[in-house]
Amino acid sequence: MTKNVFFLTLSLFVFDASVFSQTLDKIIDNYLSARGQSNFNELQTLIVKGEGTVINGNLKSDFKEYIKNPAKFRVDTFFDNMKHSVLYNNGKGGIISPFTGTNQKENFPDISIDRIQSMEKSDIQGLLFNWQKKCNQVKYEGKTTIKKNELFKIRIITNTSDTLEYYIDSKNYLLKQVVYFPDFPDPTVVTYSNYKNIKGMQLPFEISLSNHTGCISQKEISEYLINPVIEDSLFEFK
Repeated sequence: MTKNVFFLTLSLFVFDASVFSQTLDKIIDNYLSARGQSNFNELQTLIVKGEGTVINGNLKSDFKEYIKNPAKFRVDTFFDNMKHSVLYNNGKGGIISPFTGTNQKENFPDISIDRIQSMEKSDIQGLLFNWQKKCNQVKYEGKTTIKKNELFKIRIITNTSDTLEYYIDSKNYLLKQVVYFPDFPDPTVVTYSNYKNIKGMQLPFEISLSNHTGCISQKEISEYLINPVIEDSLFEFK
């Protein structure tokens, strides 16, 4: 390779990296604007209520999520007078379930969809807001098409070394899908839809979870409560 060709190749590489960096910044800025980030920044607490359906068996249940700044998350799911709880509090958490025959906490394993989702949801302002402080790497990986929707693909590696992929709609810049552990043979995919404006924030009212077998469960949100009083004790393990 001649010296001129080498420098031309190097220049093209640097130019390409710069373009992708500018594109990433623009996509994130548009995403934050579209979701109403300034209003998310005013949030200190959030309660989400709704009904979930497990597709296999058509098992229905009510659920209630609690989120409190900083980094606290809890979801209670109610099955026939029994309550299954997932708790997360500043990096620590686990599950309390009557189905195990005990009400003792079971800590999250190192690799757990409950753990990574709880970490993400506990960030009430959103993972991509001030992402430089929360993530080891955020990388734009180009456009893709899913079910005729053109999406921007953004790969995220958090400070706890969890890997996620965000798929942001190229038209309205709202989050369409999140893929958890995308490098695993059978990653978990969460799809968000039916967004509505709640006090200046775009919030989804339909959420589905799937893997290689298809759709596993669906959630329909009935209500978002903005900045209610939530006691810290709700996020503590007994």
